[in-house]
Amino acid sequence: MKDTFRMLRNRLPRLLLALLLPLWVATASAQPVGHMLDSVDLLPAEKMSYLTFKGYFESELFEQILIEVGETPEQVRIIIPNAFINSVLMEEREYTDFPENSLLSSLTLNEEIRQQTDGSIDFLVRLDLMLPRPAQVLLDTGRSSGQQLTLVLQDATRTVAAQQEAEESQTGIVVAEKVGAISGQTRSLVNPAVSAREAVLLHPVSAMLAYRPPLRLNLAVFNASPRVGTARRLAIMLEHQQRRSIEERLGLKLEILNISSVREDLRLPRTKIYFRPNFLKAALTFAEMIPGEQVVEPMPLSRLSRLGNDVEIYVGENFE
Repeated sequence: MKDTFRMLRNRLPRLLLALLLPLWVATASAQPVGHMLDSVDLLPAEKMSYLTFKGYFESELFEQILIEVGETPEQVRIIIPNAFINSVLMEEREYTDFPENSLLSSLTLNEEIRQQTDGSIDFLVRLDLMLPRPAQVLLDTGRSSGQQLTLVLQDATRTVAAQQEAEESQTGIVVAEKVGAISGQTRSLVNPAVSAREAVLLHPVSAMLAYRPPLRLNLAVFNASPRVGTARRLAIMLEHQQRRSIEERLGLKLEILNISSVREDLRLPRTKIYFRPNFLKAALTFAEMIPGEQVVEPMPLSRLSRLGNDVEIYVGENFE
């Protein structure tokens, strides 16, 4: 009896870990992070066109997207909260070379990062569409997934019967339209039938990278200024002064893996922060805590293939 009790006592921690770990992983992976736009493509047609953005997307956040009519029916503005543009893959911010038979004349992309009064940071992408004629712009969550975001442009002159037929053939449409010129309020309709887990099965490898629940945040700090020791000073500040705040806000354990300097020809006038997909929130958190002005960009493709750092901070000359 004593041997049995001793065996159970020794195995109890492992049994508890085996029971609680799947629950914790499921909870962590269910928390949405945000969107990142890598490319844009238009499938043109005379009566209906599809505007598709490729990248990383959180299906749980699709219902936050707003579509508003501008001053004229030909102007449409789309607000995508919690989004960022991959400046490495999408250098252009204005597109005008669309086919004549499409329902889109021009597309302009803009990023906005705003700091609220409580110190939090909001980041969003604003899409401004110019249409050749009045059209209805809808967010098609049936064709959207963890790897793409699809907008449907429908000719406003279509008959009611044709519109009903198109709506029945689509799975889940989110619409936010202007209710009145005075009130300016928006209305949102969402069908959550397609979950993020179902959508990511289309591309298992990229889905695994996009949705993996990280346990820790691997950070590297590089000195990209002529002053000696700036990277170490910043690392000490983050490690000893801001660690608790960082870990509480991100829900990750902070690990500083590397503190070093770059070559003289790679020095920067301003601090630059690179992040991997799913670590945009972490990069913006560091940008908020570091004194001075910082540039936040997705990690270059040349370094994405190397495992290790989730966020890299290159301390520029403006760091004091």
